[in-house]
Amino acid sequence: MIALKTLTEKINNGLNALAVATGFPFSFAIQCEGGEYIPPKRVGNAVTVYINGITRIVDSDVIPVQGSSVSMVTLQLEITYPMPDDIQPENAIEPIRAILDAYFKQTFTQNIPDESGKEITVAAYATIPSTGSISLTTGPGLMCSFSCYVYYNFIENGVNSGDVTLM
Repeated sequence: MIALKTLTEKINNGLNALAVATGFPFSFAIQCEGGEYIPPKRVGNAVTVYINGITRIVDSDVIPVQGSSVSMVTLQLEITYPMPDDIQPENAIEPIRAILDAYFKQTFTQNIPDESGKEITVAAYATIPSTGSISLTTGPGLMCSFSCYVYYNFIENGVNSGDVTLM
């Protein structure tokens, strides 16, 4: 099975790539189980504001199949979005909603080596993140939370149907 840290890094990198491509001014800081809040960082006059998130495994199954294995894992992702001070709350959610929707409506298929070096075929899909309530908290201040589930299927030395061409 692929480590939770690896899956979390892939989600974080994908969200940050979309954020950069759309000119979104915040960076994602998605961590796995037990991560700590990352406050904004200032370098000179530039401030990087982080959208903190955490992943955790909420369900997993391993199915042995004649010398190979098939695994299914469900991750929960919770995101804390610090609301910009210069935008009305009802308009502040639109930019992050666009990024989250664009990223999580995709299906992903890729081959990733696990910790022991075995090649694992990974297929994933997710729910569109649900929006929580806007609230005032210590740390991010005025914030909105988002939550979604990401479903992974792992097949050791597997072939995904997307890799097969029928003639």
